[in-house]
Amino acid sequence: MPADTGSGESRSSERQRKEAHSLEKRDSDASGPASPREEAYYRTELEYALGTPFTAGNHVEVMRNGVEIFPAMLDAIDAAEASIDLVTYVYWTGDIAQRFAEALARRAREGLRVRVVLDAVGTQKMSSEVVAQMREAGVEVRLFRPIKLPRPWQIDKRTHRKIMVCDDRLGFVGGVGIAA
Repeated sequence: MPADTGSGESRSSERQRKEAHSLEKRDSDASGPASPREEAYYRTELEYALGTPFTAGNHVEVMRNGVEIFPAMLDAIDAAEASIDLVTYVYWTGDIAQRFAEALARRAREGLRVRVVLDAVGTQKMSSEVVAQMREAGVEVRLFRPIKLPRPWQIDKRTHRKIMVCDDRLGFVGGVGIAA
């Protein structure tokens, strides 16, 4: 058995430190992409950490403002076959807000499952008529953390997410709210 060095460091932590140093050295010396074995290792570790398996064949398209994003989102709503899920912090008034409400309401009337989660603070400028229009058509509309006076410490705990998913396969994420 090796002699105790008095450092208080266990053999396993010393081994981890050496492995980390070895990986750092290898990475700094690497001139090309990771080997298939390394990719499999990192993929497995990330899947474990995130709690979900990765999928292949995905595609990402960057869209830069409402001029690019809103038509694509409205097209996705029109093309959806089973479900539409929308979560947003900002949903205000105006033409684009009305167009989204009409599209979501129409799809709910056609039998699709349409769910909308709106942040109670970020949607304060939203027209109550727009919410009523969606609800009457069968859209499940929920407010995230409605403001309650007895709990003012929760007012800053908002959902700033902006997500739309159609048919559990096509998604929009990023910094766009439903506003002109």
